Amino acid sequence: MNYKIGYGIVRLGNRTFYKKFEVAGLNKIPENAGVLFAINHQNAFMDPVVLSSQLNKNAYYLARADIFKKKLANKILRSIYMLPIYRQRDGVNTIVKNEDTFNECYDVLENNGCVLIFPEGNHNNQKKLRPLKKGIARIGLGAAKKYGFSKPYYIVPVGLDYSNHTNMGASLFINISDPINLEAYYPSFEKDPNSTINHLMDEIKLKLESLVLNIQSENYSTYTNIIWLLEQDMSKNSTLKENLASQQNLVSKLEKLETVSNKSFLTIESLSKSIFNYLKSNQLKPTHLYGKNSLAVAIFKSLALLFLFPFHLVGLVSNYIPYKLPVILVEKKIKDPHFHSSIKMSMGVILFIVFWSIQTIVVTLILGWKIGILYLLSLPILAMLNYRWFIQLKKTKGLIRSIQLQNTSDFKNAVSEFNEFIQKINSLETT
Repeated sequence: MNYKIGYGIVRLGNRTFYKKFEVAGLNKIPENAGVLFAINHQNAFMDPVVLSSQLNKNAYYLARADIFKKKLANKILRSIYMLPIYRQRDGVNTIVKNEDTFNECYDVLENNGCVLIFPEGNHNNQKKLRPLKKGIARIGLGAAKKYGFSKPYYIVPVGLDYSNHTNMGASLFINISDPINLEAYYPSFEKDPNSTINHLMDEIKLKLESLVLNIQSENYSTYTNIIWLLEQDMSKNSTLKENLASQQNLVSKLEKLETVSNKSFLTIESLSKSIFNYLKSNQLKPTHLYGKNSLAVAIFKSLALLFLFPFHLVGLVSNYIPYKLPVILVEKKIKDPHFHSSIKMSMGVILFIVFWSIQTIVVTLILGWKIGILYLLSLPILAMLNYRWFIQLKKTKGLIRSIQLQNTSDFKNAVSEFNEFIQKINSLETT
């Protein structure tokens, strides 16, 4: 029951917390078979729940053992299909302890269940694939050995791509690969287990690299700055899958340029850094450098915001507490930003349901059930209007700032640098 409740919360949260949410490759997941999912790990607890919410059966997943220490926590975590994985720092015999967990995974696979594993071993919100641990290969082939290599098991690599790891209104793309049938590795595993595991990990690594944005350059911030400057162009009229492919193509070309013509790369790096710093310091976006900063549009948007302000105010009063409480909690109590989005989303969904229910009951008691139903139906509309109003307010402020700055020398210099930057990127795309 705990799992089903959590599943429902995440399913609802996916569609409300993320502005764009896409899944590709669900049809590739084998049915009626044991499946291990190999997933990149950028966003802590959010990573397993967003994938498991898309599956048609309960999914087990491994988590660090220290969070299972207390009896109540252990009971709750196991009730939502979490299993402990032990590390050297846990001060126990990791081989013996993990063997128990591995055996549980073997049984899950034998019963055609699925297990989510993060081969990188820890989370980090940088868009790069870190070195992989061999546990997933040992579990898959270990299950096959335990049950006499009598049936196929599969490893399905999955790439998770977040446009922003912590805030609402970002995009999330779940990219699912063709499965790896472990039967192909059974004969060699019986003869040479270690070499077979290494070959299997190589295949997993190659597939994962194709599913994510994998920036391996030491100049990581330069790459992310460039992607941010070009994000509007790359994401225009495209799916998240197409957008990821564009970013992968750009990173590939930049890596090649950095290797064969470092001087040209340094020019692009210098331009991107200068433009990025100017925009951030003035709270502007790259779109403001395209020369479309119309005063008429700014006036129209300001009037629209003013006209919609009463509706925004009603939406603010009825939705502010469930929206703001999770934000306050993570900012004051949760030091690791990797956990912010999962807490905001799950806690937000619960609080919205609770607060909307309380408001509806109060309105119904005062004005009757018909008005109460109408009020309940209006709450999600008001919540969305309230959120959109805030977003448009930020965009309008940015537009007004750009109009105020567009005749200054610094702004003109930023436009000139941006045009040169675009030309160099375009020439890079044609090489």
